[in-house]
Amino acid sequence: MKRVPIILFWLMLIVPALVVGAVAFRLLGHEGERLQRVAEDALRARAQLVAGELDLAMRDLRDSMVGPLAALEPDRLAGELDDWAQYNPLIRNVFVVEESGKVLLPDPEGPLSGEERSFLQRFDSLFEGREPWERPVPDSAPVTVADDVSSYSVRRSFARWSEVAPSASRDEPDYRSGWIPWFSENKLHLLAWVRRADGPYYGAEIEVTALLARLAPLVRSEAGEGITFALRDGDGRTLVQSGVVDTSGETEPVLEVAASPLLPHWSVAVFGPVPGAGVARGFVLMGGLLVVIFIAAIVIGGSLLLWQAHAGRRDAAQKTTFVSNVSHELKTPLTTIRMYAELLADGRVKEDAKKKDYLRVIIDQAQRLTRLVNNVLDFSRIEQNRKRYTIEVLDARELLVRILEMQRPRFDEAGMKVSLSGPEEGFAVPLDRDAFEQAVLNLTDNAIKYASDGQELQVELVSGVQGRRIRFLDRGPGVPVSHRERLFQKFHRVDDSLTSRHPGTGLGLSIARKMMRDMGGDIVFEPRNGGGACFILCLPEGRAS
Repeated sequence: MKRVPIILFWLMLIVPALVVGAVAFRLLGHEGERLQRVAEDALRARAQLVAGELDLAMRDLRDSMVGPLAALEPDRLAGELDDWAQYNPLIRNVFVVEESGKVLLPDPEGPLSGEERSFLQRFDSLFEGREPWERPVPDSAPVTVADDVSSYSVRRSFARWSEVAPSASRDEPDYRSGWIPWFSENKLHLLAWVRRADGPYYGAEIEVTALLARLAPLVRSEAGEGITFALRDGDGRTLVQSGVVDTSGETEPVLEVAASPLLPHWSVAVFGPVPGAGVARGFVLMGGLLVVIFIAAIVIGGSLLLWQAHAGRRDAAQKTTFVSNVSHELKTPLTTIRMYAELLADGRVKEDAKKKDYLRVIIDQAQRLTRLVNNVLDFSRIEQNRKRYTIEVLDARELLVRILEMQRPRFDEAGMKVSLSGPEEGFAVPLDRDAFEQAVLNLTDNAIKYASDGQELQVELVSGVQGRRIRFLDRGPGVPVSHRERLFQKFHRVDDSLTSRHPGTGLGLSIARKMMRDMGGDIVFEPRNGGGACFILCLPEGRAS
Protein backbone atom coordinates (compact mmCIF):
# COMPACT_ATOMS: atom_id res chain seq x y z
CA MET A 1 0.00 0.00 0.00
CA LYS A 2 1.13 3.54 -0.66
CA ARG A 3 2.71 5.48 2.18
CA VAL A 4 0.41 8.53 2.09
CA PRO A 5 -2.88 6.57 2.57
CA ILE A 6 -1.28 4.61 5.41
CA ILE A 7 -0.14 7.81 7.15
CA LEU A 8 -3.58 9.38 6.72
CA PHE A 9 -5.24 6.23 8.04
CA TRP A 10 -3.08 6.20 11.17
CA LEU A 11 -3.62 9.90 11.74
CA MET A 12 -7.39 9.46 11.46
CA LEU A 13 -7.19 6.51 13.86
CA ILE A 14 -4.68 7.61 16.49
CA VAL A 15 -5.48 11.33 16.79
CA PRO A 16 -9.19 10.83 17.70
CA ALA A 17 -8.23 7.93 19.99
CA LEU A 18 -5.68 10.09 21.82
CA VAL A 19 -8.13 13.00 22.06
CA VAL A 20 -10.84 10.70 23.45
CA GLY A 21 -8.31 9.17 25.86
CA ALA A 22 -7.08 12.58 27.05
CA VAL A 23 -10.63 13.83 27.62
CA ALA A 24 -11.55 10.59 29.40
CA PHE A 25 -8.49 10.79 31.67
CA ARG A 26 -9.28 14.42 32.45
CA LEU A 27 -12.86 13.56 33.33
CA LEU A 28 -11.65 10.65 35.44
CA GLY A 29 -9.27 12.99 37.26
CA HIS A 30 -12.08 15.44 37.99
CA GLU A 31 -14.36 12.64 39.13
CA GLY A 32 -11.61 11.25 41.37
CA GLU A 33 -11.09 14.69 42.90
CA ARG A 34 -14.84 15.05 43.43
CA LEU A 35 -15.03 11.68 45.17
CA GLN A 36 -12.01 12.64 47.26
CA ARG A 37 -13.71 15.89 48.28
CA VAL A 38 -16.91 14.02 49.12
CA ALA A 39 -14.93 11.65 51.34
CA GLU A 40 -13.12 14.54 53.01
CA ASP A 41 -16.38 16.45 53.51
CA ALA A 42 -17.93 13.38 55.13
CA LEU A 43 -14.95 13.08 57.46
CA ARG A 44 -15.06 16.83 58.18
CA ALA A 45 -18.74 16.51 59.06
CA ARG A 46 -17.87 13.80 61.58
CA ALA A 47 -15.15 16.02 63.06
CA GLN A 48 -17.60 18.95 63.22
CA LEU A 49 -20.09 16.69 65.00
CA VAL A 50 -17.46 15.96 67.64
CA ALA A 51 -16.65 19.66 67.90
CA GLY A 52 -20.35 20.49 68.23
CA GLU A 53 -20.75 17.99 71.06
CA LEU A 54 -17.68 19.42 72.77
CA ASP A 55 -19.12 22.92 72.44
CA LEU A 56 -22.45 21.82 73.93
CA ALA A 57 -20.64 20.09 76.77
CA MET A 58 -18.61 23.23 77.50
CA ARG A 59 -21.71 25.44 77.48
CA ASP A 60 -23.42 23.02 79.85
CA LEU A 61 -20.33 23.15 82.05
CA ARG A 62 -20.33 26.95 81.98
CA ASP A 63 -23.98 27.10 82.97
CA SER A 64 -23.49 24.46 85.65
CA MET A 65 -20.68 26.57 87.14
CA VAL A 66 -22.29 30.01 86.87
CA GLY A 67 -25.67 28.92 88.27
CA PRO A 68 -24.36 27.63 91.63
CA LEU A 69 -22.00 30.60 91.90
CA ALA A 70 -24.89 33.01 91.50
CA ALA A 71 -26.84 31.14 94.19
CA LEU A 72 -24.16 31.55 96.87
CA GLU A 73 -24.92 33.73 99.90
CA PRO A 74 -23.07 37.06 99.54
CA ASP A 75 -22.29 37.16 103.24
CA ARG A 76 -20.69 33.71 103.26
CA LEU A 77 -18.86 33.68 99.93
CA ALA A 78 -15.47 32.56 101.19
CA GLY A 79 -16.79 29.69 103.27
CA GLU A 80 -19.22 28.41 100.65
CA LEU A 81 -16.62 28.67 97.89
CA ASP A 82 -14.14 26.64 99.96
CA ASP A 83 -16.79 24.05 100.73
CA TRP A 84 -17.79 23.84 97.05
CA ALA A 85 -14.19 23.36 95.97
CA GLN A 86 -13.81 20.47 98.39
CA TYR A 87 -16.45 18.22 96.84
CA ASN A 88 -16.44 19.38 93.15
CA PRO A 89 -13.54 17.75 91.24
CA LEU A 90 -13.96 20.24 88.38
CA ILE A 91 -12.83 23.14 90.62
CA ARG A 92 -9.13 23.81 90.91
CA ASN A 93 -9.12 27.18 92.72
CA VAL A 94 -11.72 29.65 94.02
CA PHE A 95 -11.39 33.40 94.41
CA VAL A 96 -12.99 36.61 95.66
CA VAL A 97 -11.64 39.91 94.29
CA GLU A 98 -12.91 43.42 94.94
CA GLU A 99 -13.36 45.82 92.03
CA SER A 100 -10.36 47.77 93.30
CA GLY A 101 -8.20 44.74 92.71
CA LYS A 102 -7.85 43.63 96.30
CA VAL A 103 -7.84 39.85 96.54
CA LEU A 104 -9.90 38.55 99.43
CA LEU A 105 -9.69 34.82 98.59
CA PRO A 106 -7.22 33.27 98.72
CA ASP A 107 -5.92 35.68 101.35
CA PRO A 108 -2.55 37.01 100.10
CA GLU A 109 -1.63 37.90 103.69
CA GLY A 110 -2.21 34.43 105.05
CA PRO A 111 -0.25 31.26 104.44
CA LEU A 112 -0.56 30.24 100.75
CA SER A 113 -0.01 26.88 99.17
CA GLY A 114 2.10 26.57 96.05
CA GLU A 115 -1.03 26.10 93.94
CA GLU A 116 -2.66 29.24 95.42
CA ARG A 117 0.48 31.28 94.86
CA SER A 118 0.65 30.12 91.18
CA PHE A 119 -3.04 30.91 90.79
CA LEU A 120 -2.59 34.50 91.99
CA GLN A 121 0.41 34.97 89.70
CA ARG A 122 -1.45 33.57 86.70
CA PHE A 123 -4.39 35.94 87.02
CA ASP A 124 -2.48 38.91 88.48
CA SER A 125 -3.24 41.27 85.56
CA LEU A 126 -6.93 40.34 85.64
CA PHE A 127 -7.33 40.73 89.39
CA GLU A 128 -5.51 44.10 89.43
CA GLY A 129 -7.74 45.49 86.66
CA ARG A 130 -5.17 45.65 83.86
CA GLU A 131 -7.36 43.24 81.88
CA PRO A 132 -11.14 43.67 81.67
CA TRP A 133 -13.43 41.11 83.25
CA GLU A 134 -16.15 41.64 80.70
CA ARG A 135 -15.43 41.26 76.98
CA PRO A 136 -18.58 40.05 75.23
CA VAL A 137 -18.14 37.42 72.54
CA PRO A 138 -21.07 36.34 70.28
CA ASP A 139 -22.67 33.10 71.39
CA SER A 140 -21.79 31.33 68.12
CA ALA A 141 -21.20 27.83 66.94
CA PRO A 142 -17.64 26.50 66.67
CA VAL A 143 -15.46 27.67 63.81
CA THR A 144 -15.34 24.86 61.25
CA VAL A 145 -12.54 25.93 58.92
CA ALA A 146 -9.32 24.07 59.64
CA ASP A 147 -7.14 26.97 58.52
CA ASP A 148 -8.66 29.17 61.22
CA VAL A 149 -7.32 26.76 63.83
CA SER A 150 -3.74 27.04 62.60
CA SER A 151 -3.99 30.84 62.66
CA TYR A 152 -4.66 30.76 66.40
CA SER A 153 -1.05 29.85 67.15
CA VAL A 154 0.09 33.27 65.92
CA ARG A 155 -1.99 34.96 68.62
CA ARG A 156 -1.81 32.37 71.36
CA SER A 157 0.74 33.99 73.76
CA PHE A 158 -1.19 35.46 76.68
CA ALA A 159 -4.30 36.02 74.59
CA ARG A 160 -7.36 37.14 76.53
CA TRP A 161 -10.77 35.69 75.88
CA SER A 162 -13.95 36.39 77.81
CA GLU A 163 -17.59 35.62 77.34
CA VAL A 164 -20.28 37.36 79.32
CA ALA A 165 -23.00 34.89 80.14
CA PRO A 166 -26.53 35.67 81.25
CA SER A 167 -27.39 35.25 84.87
CA ALA A 168 -28.57 31.89 86.12
CA SER A 169 -31.96 33.43 86.60
CA ARG A 170 -32.93 35.96 83.99
CA ASP A 171 -35.39 37.48 86.52
CA GLU A 172 -32.48 38.66 88.70
CA PRO A 173 -30.69 41.53 86.98
CA ASP A 174 -28.53 42.27 90.02
CA TYR A 175 -25.49 40.18 88.96
CA ARG A 176 -23.36 39.54 85.97
CA SER A 177 -21.37 36.43 85.12
CA GLY A 178 -18.71 35.41 82.65
CA TRP A 179 -16.42 32.69 81.31
CA ILE A 180 -12.79 33.57 80.72
CA PRO A 181 -10.43 31.31 78.72
CA TRP A 182 -7.03 32.51 79.98
CA PHE A 183 -3.61 31.68 78.55
CA SER A 184 -0.53 31.58 80.71
CA GLU A 185 2.73 30.03 79.60
CA ASN A 186 0.94 28.80 76.46
CA LYS A 187 -1.51 26.75 78.52
CA LEU A 188 -5.25 27.25 78.65
CA HIS A 189 -6.90 28.03 81.99
CA LEU A 190 -10.66 28.47 82.39
CA LEU A 191 -12.29 30.85 84.85
CA ALA A 192 -16.00 31.20 85.73
CA TRP A 193 -17.00 34.37 87.62
CA VAL A 194 -20.00 36.18 89.05
CA ARG A 195 -20.49 39.72 90.37
CA ARG A 196 -23.54 41.03 92.25
CA ALA A 197 -24.39 44.73 91.95
CA ASP A 198 -21.40 46.59 93.28
CA GLY A 199 -20.02 43.58 95.08
CA PRO A 200 -16.75 41.76 94.47
CA TYR A 201 -15.92 39.40 91.60
CA TYR A 202 -15.91 35.79 92.74
CA GLY A 203 -15.75 32.46 91.02
CA ALA A 204 -13.69 29.36 90.33
CA GLU A 205 -10.90 28.12 88.11
CA ILE A 206 -11.70 24.87 86.23
CA GLU A 207 -9.49 21.82 86.69
CA VAL A 208 -8.49 21.12 83.07
CA THR A 209 -7.46 17.54 83.79
CA ALA A 210 -10.89 16.71 85.18
CA LEU A 211 -12.47 18.57 82.29
CA LEU A 212 -10.56 16.42 79.78
CA ALA A 213 -11.77 13.28 81.55
CA ARG A 214 -15.33 14.50 81.02
CA LEU A 215 -14.71 15.41 77.35
CA ALA A 216 -12.82 12.21 76.46
CA PRO A 217 -15.93 10.04 75.85
CA LEU A 218 -17.19 12.60 73.35
CA VAL A 219 -13.98 12.31 71.33
CA ARG A 220 -13.89 8.52 71.49
CA SER A 221 -17.50 8.12 70.46
CA GLU A 222 -16.70 9.03 66.85
CA ALA A 223 -13.69 6.73 66.43
CA GLY A 224 -13.83 4.48 63.40
CA GLU A 225 -11.61 1.71 62.18
CA GLY A 226 -8.33 3.17 60.97
CA ILE A 227 -9.41 6.69 61.92
CA THR A 228 -8.15 8.56 64.99
CA PHE A 229 -9.83 11.65 66.45
CA ALA A 230 -7.74 13.81 68.75
CA LEU A 231 -8.45 16.90 70.85
CA ARG A 232 -5.36 19.13 70.56
CA ASP A 233 -4.26 22.39 72.12
CA GLY A 234 -2.86 25.43 70.33
CA ASP A 235 0.66 23.99 70.29
CA GLY A 236 -0.48 20.82 68.56
CA ARG A 237 -0.16 18.66 71.67
CA THR A 238 -2.67 15.84 71.87
CA LEU A 239 -4.83 16.06 75.00
CA VAL A 240 -7.34 13.29 74.29
CA GLN A 241 -7.46 10.85 71.40
CA SER A 242 -9.20 7.77 70.06
CA GLY A 243 -7.82 5.18 67.69
CA VAL A 244 -4.36 3.69 67.32
CA VAL A 245 -2.54 6.31 65.25
CA ASP A 246 0.38 7.86 67.11
CA THR A 247 -0.48 11.57 67.18
CA SER A 248 2.38 12.63 69.45
CA GLY A 249 5.03 12.59 66.73
CA GLU A 250 5.33 14.49 63.47
CA THR A 251 2.26 12.92 61.93
CA GLU A 252 0.15 15.60 60.28
CA PRO A 253 -3.63 15.42 60.64
CA VAL A 254 -5.81 14.91 57.62
CA LEU A 255 -7.94 17.86 58.71
CA GLU A 256 -8.72 20.01 61.78
CA VAL A 257 -11.75 21.91 62.98
CA ALA A 258 -12.01 24.32 65.92
CA ALA A 259 -13.33 22.62 69.04
CA SER A 260 -15.40 25.39 70.65
CA PRO A 261 -15.33 29.19 71.24
CA LEU A 262 -15.16 28.31 74.94
CA LEU A 263 -11.92 26.38 74.24
CA PRO A 264 -10.02 28.81 72.03
CA HIS A 265 -7.07 27.47 70.04
CA TRP A 266 -8.14 23.89 70.80
CA SER A 267 -9.10 21.79 67.82
CA VAL A 268 -10.46 18.41 66.83
CA ALA A 269 -7.88 16.77 64.54
CA VAL A 270 -8.41 13.70 62.38
CA PHE A 271 -5.58 11.26 61.61
CA GLY A 272 -5.41 8.26 59.31
CA PRO A 273 -6.72 7.50 55.84
CA VAL A 274 -9.78 9.32 54.60
CA PRO A 275 -12.67 6.80 54.39
CA GLY A 276 -13.72 6.49 50.77
CA ALA A 277 -10.42 7.86 49.43
CA GLY A 278 -9.44 4.33 48.45
CA VAL A 279 -12.71 3.97 46.56
CA ALA A 280 -11.95 7.19 44.69
CA ARG A 281 -8.45 5.98 43.78
CA GLY A 282 -9.83 2.58 42.80
CA PHE A 283 -12.43 4.28 40.61
CA VAL A 284 -9.77 6.35 38.87
CA LEU A 285 -7.50 3.34 38.40
CA MET A 286 -10.29 1.15 37.07
CA GLY A 287 -11.58 3.92 34.83
CA GLY A 288 -8.05 4.59 33.59
CA LEU A 289 -7.57 0.89 32.88
CA LEU A 290 -10.83 0.80 30.91
CA VAL A 291 -9.75 3.88 28.93
CA VAL A 292 -6.39 2.26 28.15
CA ILE A 293 -8.18 -0.93 27.06
CA PHE A 294 -10.55 1.16 24.92
CA ILE A 295 -7.70 3.01 23.22
CA ALA A 296 -5.74 -0.22 22.79
CA ALA A 297 -8.83 -1.85 21.26
CA ILE A 298 -9.17 1.05 18.81
CA VAL A 299 -5.49 0.90 17.84
CA ILE A 300 -5.44 -2.91 17.61
CA GLY A 301 -8.70 -2.96 15.68
CA GLY A 302 -7.37 -0.32 13.31
CA SER A 303 -4.15 -2.28 12.92
CA LEU A 304 -6.11 -5.42 12.12
CA LEU A 305 -8.20 -3.54 9.56
CA LEU A 306 -5.06 -2.10 7.99
CA TRP A 307 -3.40 -5.50 7.99
CA GLN A 308 -6.54 -7.06 6.50
CA ALA A 309 -6.69 -4.38 3.81
CA HIS A 310 -3.02 -4.86 3.08
CA ALA A 311 -3.43 -8.66 2.97
CA GLY A 312 -6.48 -8.32 0.71
CA ARG A 313 -4.60 -5.98 -1.58
CA ARG A 314 -1.63 -8.33 -1.63
CA ASP A 315 -3.83 -11.37 -2.30
CA ALA A 316 -5.63 -9.49 -5.06
CA ALA A 317 -2.29 -8.58 -6.62
CA GLN A 318 -1.08 -12.18 -6.27
CA LYS A 319 -4.26 -13.54 -7.82
CA THR A 320 -3.99 -11.06 -10.66
CA THR A 321 -0.41 -12.17 -11.24
CA PHE A 322 -1.56 -15.78 -10.92
CA VAL A 323 -4.22 -15.30 -13.60
CA SER A 324 -1.67 -13.63 -15.86
CA ASN A 325 0.85 -16.42 -15.28
CA VAL A 326 -1.75 -19.13 -15.84
CA SER A 327 -2.88 -17.44 -19.04
CA HIS A 328 0.73 -17.25 -20.19
CA GLU A 329 1.38 -20.85 -19.17
CA LEU A 330 -1.71 -22.05 -21.04
CA LYS A 331 -1.05 -19.97 -24.10
CA THR A 332 2.49 -21.23 -24.67
CA PRO A 333 1.78 -25.00 -24.82
CA LEU A 334 -1.50 -24.47 -26.64
CA THR A 335 0.26 -22.41 -29.30
CA THR A 336 2.97 -25.03 -29.61
CA ILE A 337 0.47 -27.90 -29.83
CA ARG A 338 -1.62 -26.04 -32.42
CA MET A 339 1.39 -25.15 -34.54
CA TYR A 340 2.82 -28.68 -34.65
CA ALA A 341 -0.62 -30.25 -35.10
CA GLU A 342 -1.34 -27.97 -38.08
CA LEU A 343 2.01 -28.86 -39.65
CA LEU A 344 1.23 -32.55 -39.31
CA ALA A 345 -2.37 -32.13 -40.51
CA ASP A 346 -1.32 -30.18 -43.62
CA GLY A 347 1.19 -32.88 -44.54
CA ARG A 348 4.10 -30.48 -44.63
CA VAL A 349 6.34 -32.81 -42.65
CA LYS A 350 7.51 -35.69 -44.77
CA GLU A 351 10.29 -37.24 -42.73
CA ASP A 352 9.20 -39.82 -40.17
CA ALA A 353 11.85 -38.67 -37.68
CA LYS A 354 10.45 -35.12 -37.69
CA LYS A 355 6.94 -36.44 -37.31
CA LYS A 356 8.02 -38.37 -34.23
CA ASP A 357 9.75 -35.28 -32.83
CA TYR A 358 6.66 -33.16 -33.44
CA LEU A 359 4.42 -35.77 -31.81
CA ARG A 360 6.74 -35.96 -28.81
CA VAL A 361 6.61 -32.16 -28.47
CA ILE A 362 2.80 -32.29 -28.65
CA ILE A 363 2.75 -34.99 -25.94
CA ASP A 364 5.17 -33.03 -23.71
CA GLN A 365 3.15 -29.86 -24.05
CA ALA A 366 -0.08 -31.78 -23.37
CA GLN A 367 1.50 -33.21 -20.19
CA ARG A 368 2.55 -29.71 -19.25
CA LEU A 369 -1.03 -28.53 -19.72
CA THR A 370 -2.25 -31.47 -17.63
CA ARG A 371 0.07 -30.56 -14.74
CA LEU A 372 -0.97 -26.94 -14.92
CA VAL A 373 -4.69 -27.75 -15.01
CA ASN A 374 -4.27 -30.27 -12.16
CA ASN A 375 -2.51 -27.64 -10.07
CA VAL A 376 -5.27 -25.13 -10.69
CA LEU A 377 -7.99 -27.68 -9.95
CA ASP A 378 -6.23 -28.89 -6.79
CA PHE A 379 -5.76 -25.31 -5.65
CA SER A 380 -9.45 -24.59 -6.17
CA ARG A 381 -10.51 -27.70 -4.24
CA ILE A 382 -8.09 -27.00 -1.42
CA GLU A 383 -9.22 -23.37 -1.12
CA GLN A 384 -12.85 -24.53 -0.90
CA ASN A 385 -12.03 -27.49 1.41
CA ARG A 386 -13.42 -29.86 -1.21
CA LYS A 387 -10.27 -31.89 -1.81
CA ARG A 388 -10.98 -35.58 -1.18
CA TYR A 389 -8.37 -38.30 -0.75
CA THR A 390 -8.62 -42.03 -1.34
CA ILE A 391 -6.13 -43.44 1.15
CA GLU A 392 -4.76 -46.93 0.58
CA VAL A 393 -1.55 -48.72 1.48
CA LEU A 394 0.81 -48.28 -1.49
CA ASP A 395 4.47 -48.99 -2.12
CA ALA A 396 5.91 -45.46 -2.27
CA ARG A 397 9.16 -46.71 -3.83
CA GLU A 398 7.35 -48.45 -6.67
CA LEU A 399 5.24 -45.36 -7.39
CA LEU A 400 8.35 -43.16 -7.27
CA VAL A 401 10.20 -45.36 -9.78
CA ARG A 402 7.27 -45.30 -12.19
CA ILE A 403 6.93 -41.48 -11.97
CA LEU A 404 10.66 -40.92 -12.54
CA GLU A 405 10.61 -43.26 -15.52
CA MET A 406 7.70 -41.32 -17.04
CA GLN A 407 9.65 -38.07 -16.62
CA ARG A 408 12.89 -39.46 -18.01
CA PRO A 409 12.45 -37.80 -21.47
CA ARG A 410 12.14 -34.43 -19.73
CA PHE A 411 15.22 -35.12 -17.65
CA ASP A 412 17.15 -36.15 -20.78
CA GLU A 413 16.05 -33.02 -22.61
CA ALA A 414 17.14 -30.85 -19.65
CA GLY A 415 20.48 -32.67 -19.53
CA MET A 416 19.94 -33.95 -15.98
CA LYS A 417 21.15 -37.28 -14.66
CA VAL A 418 18.72 -38.86 -12.20
CA SER A 419 19.84 -41.45 -9.63
CA LEU A 420 17.74 -43.38 -7.13
CA SER A 421 19.17 -44.94 -3.98
CA GLY A 422 17.91 -46.43 -0.76
CA PRO A 423 16.26 -49.63 0.51
CA GLU A 424 13.97 -51.50 -1.84
CA GLU A 425 11.51 -52.57 0.83
CA GLY A 426 9.79 -51.04 3.84
CA PHE A 427 8.02 -48.15 2.09
CA ALA A 428 4.43 -49.41 2.07
CA VAL A 429 2.52 -46.44 3.51
CA PRO A 430 -1.06 -45.10 3.45
CA LEU A 431 -1.27 -42.69 0.51
CA ASP A 432 -3.60 -41.20 -2.03
CA ARG A 433 -2.12 -42.28 -5.33
CA ASP A 434 -2.99 -39.13 -7.31
CA ALA A 435 -1.94 -36.77 -4.52
CA PHE A 436 1.42 -38.51 -4.04
CA GLU A 437 2.04 -38.48 -7.78
CA GLN A 438 1.11 -34.80 -7.98
CA ALA A 439 3.53 -33.97 -5.14
CA VAL A 440 6.40 -35.87 -6.74
CA LEU A 441 5.69 -34.32 -10.14
CA ASN A 442 5.77 -30.83 -8.62
CA LEU A 443 9.14 -31.55 -6.98
CA THR A 444 10.66 -33.01 -10.15
CA ASP A 445 9.20 -30.23 -12.28
CA ASN A 446 10.72 -27.71 -9.88
CA ALA A 447 14.14 -29.41 -10.23
CA ILE A 448 13.95 -29.47 -14.03
CA LYS A 449 13.03 -25.77 -14.25
CA TYR A 450 15.47 -24.35 -11.71
CA ALA A 451 18.29 -26.89 -11.21
CA SER A 452 18.97 -28.23 -14.68
CA ASP A 453 22.31 -26.37 -14.81
CA GLY A 454 23.53 -28.63 -12.02
CA GLN A 455 22.96 -31.61 -14.31
CA GLU A 456 22.02 -34.00 -11.51
CA LEU A 457 19.09 -34.97 -9.31
CA GLN A 458 19.67 -37.47 -6.55
CA VAL A 459 16.59 -39.16 -5.13
CA GLU A 460 17.25 -40.95 -1.83
CA LEU A 461 14.88 -43.11 0.19
CA VAL A 462 15.69 -42.97 3.89
CA SER A 463 14.16 -44.91 6.76
CA GLY A 464 15.14 -44.12 10.36
CA VAL A 465 14.06 -42.72 13.71
CA GLN A 466 12.64 -39.64 11.96
CA GLY A 467 10.41 -41.82 9.79
CA ARG A 468 10.46 -42.71 6.14
CA ARG A 469 11.56 -39.95 3.80
CA ILE A 470 12.29 -39.27 0.16
CA ARG A 471 15.04 -36.68 -0.41
CA PHE A 472 15.31 -34.76 -3.71
CA LEU A 473 18.81 -33.25 -3.95
CA ASP A 474 20.02 -31.04 -6.80
CA ARG A 475 23.00 -28.85 -7.59
CA GLY A 476 21.05 -25.84 -8.75
CA PRO A 477 21.40 -22.24 -7.48
CA GLY A 478 19.50 -23.08 -4.28
CA VAL A 479 16.99 -20.78 -2.60
CA PRO A 480 18.00 -17.35 -1.29
CA VAL A 481 17.77 -17.00 2.49
CA SER A 482 15.22 -14.18 2.19
CA HIS A 483 12.82 -16.49 0.33
CA ARG A 484 13.11 -19.67 2.39
CA GLU A 485 10.39 -18.84 4.93
CA ARG A 486 7.91 -18.01 2.14
CA LEU A 487 8.94 -20.84 -0.16
CA PHE A 488 5.76 -22.84 0.42
CA GLN A 489 3.36 -19.90 0.40
CA LYS A 490 0.80 -19.87 -2.38
CA PHE A 491 1.59 -17.62 -5.34
CA HIS A 492 5.12 -17.04 -4.07
CA ARG A 493 7.94 -17.24 -6.58
CA VAL A 494 11.55 -16.18 -6.31
CA ASP A 495 11.04 -14.38 -9.63
CA ASP A 496 7.34 -13.87 -10.41
CA SER A 497 7.67 -11.71 -13.50
CA LEU A 498 6.12 -12.84 -16.76
CA THR A 499 9.47 -12.40 -18.44
CA SER A 500 11.11 -14.85 -16.04
CA ARG A 501 13.26 -17.54 -17.55
CA HIS A 502 11.01 -20.18 -15.98
CA PRO A 503 7.38 -19.05 -15.92
CA GLY A 504 5.06 -20.65 -13.41
CA THR A 505 2.07 -20.05 -11.16
CA GLY A 506 3.74 -20.24 -7.75
CA LEU A 507 1.36 -23.00 -6.65
CA GLY A 508 3.32 -26.21 -7.09
CA LEU A 509 5.17 -26.38 -3.78
CA SER A 510 2.24 -24.95 -1.83
CA ILE A 511 -0.16 -27.56 -3.23
CA ALA A 512 2.34 -30.39 -2.78
CA ARG A 513 2.94 -29.57 0.90
CA LYS A 514 -0.79 -29.13 1.60
CA MET A 515 -1.69 -32.50 0.10
CA MET A 516 1.13 -34.29 1.93
CA ARG A 517 0.12 -32.72 5.22
CA ASP A 518 -3.51 -33.69 4.62
CA MET A 519 -2.30 -37.31 4.29
CA GLY A 520 -0.20 -37.09 7.47
CA GLY A 521 3.14 -36.33 5.85
CA ASP A 522 4.99 -33.13 4.97
CA ILE A 523 7.47 -31.44 2.63
CA VAL A 524 10.37 -29.43 4.04
CA PHE A 525 13.34 -27.63 2.56
CA GLU A 526 16.92 -27.41 3.65
CA PRO A 527 20.03 -26.15 1.83
CA ARG A 528 22.34 -28.83 0.44
CA ASN A 529 25.94 -29.00 1.53
CA GLY A 530 28.18 -27.88 -1.31
CA GLY A 531 25.39 -25.87 -2.96
CA GLY A 532 21.97 -26.64 -4.27
CA ALA A 533 18.68 -27.50 -2.66
CA CYS A 534 17.24 -30.45 -0.78
CA PHE A 535 13.48 -31.03 -0.66
CA ILE A 536 12.43 -33.74 1.79
CA LEU A 537 9.14 -35.53 1.24
CA CYS A 538 8.10 -36.96 4.63
CA LEU A 539 5.85 -39.99 4.21
CA PRO A 540 2.89 -40.66 6.52
CA GLU A 541 3.31 -43.18 9.30
CA GLY A 542 1.76 -46.51 8.44
CA ARG A 543 2.26 -50.21 7.96
CA ALA A 544 5.60 -51.35 6.59
CA SER A 545 5.83 -54.29 4.27
